Amino acid sequence: MATWKRLTRTGGEGPPIDVNLDLVIHMQWFANHSNAILYFAVPDGEGVRSLHVRESPDQIHTTKQL
Repeated sequence: MATWKRLTRTGGEGPPIDVNLDLVIHMQWFANHSNAILYFAVPDGEGVRSLHVRESPDQIHTTKQL
C-alpha cells in the first residue's frame, strides 16, 4: 500500500500536491532553508526529477497519511 501525503509546493506554484512517498529516492534538507527537496527516479531515461516542498523532512514524516 502506498504512503500518500499532501504537501505544499514552494514559491506559490499552485495548490497542494499529493505525493507517494514510496517513490521518493532521496530527501534533501538544508538547515538554513525552509523547504525540502524530494527526488524521484524517472524511468524514461531522464534520470532524476525533483520537487521542492515547504515542509521539512520531520513535518513530512509526521503529516497525516491520506
